[in-house]
Amino acid sequence: MRLTLTWDAVVEERQSFTDRRSYQIVTANALDEVDFEYATAVAEKAMLSMAQQRVPPTPNNFHTWFKYSLGTSPDLKRAIDILVGNKRKFDTTTNHDLFATYVAPHTSGETDLNNVSQQLHTVMASAKQFLDGGDRR
Repeated sequence: MRLTLTWDAVVEERQSFTDRRSYQIVTANALDEVDFEYATAVAEKAMLSMAQQRVPPTPNNFHTWFKYSLGTSPDLKRAIDILVGNKRKFDTTTNHDLFATYVAPHTSGETDLNNVSQQLHTVMASAKQFLDGGDRR
């Protein structure tokens, strides 16, 4: 199966293998613009890689391996390839460190949104409890 993108705007650069094959690297900003089939294929590749390495399919682990499968982070790819090459197990600490080092720094806006969402949910729950008479004295 050959994966291609339909628009050049999402291609950051073209990488070449030693056997003359090439592949495209998708920019991080373009991730929201990838089509369904491409995203599904990358997700399946990520899940397969996670299963082969016995990595639990948690949201943070999936985010890390999806990014690895996309090829958007040469440093992440290098780190995982070294771990796999050395037959190192992907334990909880290793998975957390990969996410914290290569994924989390690039998602601070998402983290801020999640924090705001959680705070809003807490305020709404408190207000609902108050209106339902739970806090009346």
